[in-house]
Amino acid sequence: RTGAKPVINAKAETAAEKPMFKDCVASRRCVVPSTGFYEWDGDHRKHYFTMPNATVLYMAGLYDIRGGVPCFCIITTAANESMREVHDRMPLVLERKQIEPWLYDISVTGYFLSMTPPLLDKELLDAQIGLW
Repeated sequence: RTGAKPVINAKAETAAEKPMFKDCVASRRCVVPSTGFYEWDGDHRKHYFTMPNATVLYMAGLYDIRGGVPCFCIITTAANESMREVHDRMPLVLERKQIEPWLYDISVTGYFLSMTPPLLDKELLDAQIGLW
């Protein structure tokens, strides 16, 4: 539909049942590689999350063709201990060894959608500076 907001996230807890994502969960899973991601806390401070001891962070995603345009969204899940202070949701981060099963093995999709992501490194990038 024209003027609709783009969908950038799908909740892991409901993606397999939602009409918008159901077919994608079954047959159009993808991985979104990045160096990390940003999240802002309640005080509007920016945090940068990365995978410990790795240069790439992999996020589970879903893709589709909508109106002739390829698109994807990142799957989010409840925040783990490394994220919880900043936000209550986070991307569904995959370890490198989990990429092929996520992409090609439908029998483990439910496991991935319910798992707790690995702990991440967090760096505060936008620290508040006070003069007094």
